[in-house]
Amino acid sequence: FANPHTVKHYRSAFIEPMIPAWGSYEAYAAAGAPSTVDSALVWAKQALAKYEPPPIDIAVKDGLDDYVARRMSELPDIET
Repeated sequence: FANPHTVKHYRSAFIEPMIPAWGSYEAYAAAGAPSTVDSALVWAKQALAKYEPPPIDIAVKDGLDDYVARRMSELPDIET
């Protein structure tokens, strides 16, 4: 923060990460030292739990459902 350019642009140029790790190493270790993947999974599950689908006209929804069903029926069967 000694550079005037940094001070001038800090608040507008800073981007907060989606999966922040702001704590100390001790806090990280106490939390079980989660990997970035583990942290991302926690974030994704929380985001999905909060998701509310946007309102959609029932005719549009029915049309989309029909389209997806038709396309799915055209896919080849894959043995797993």
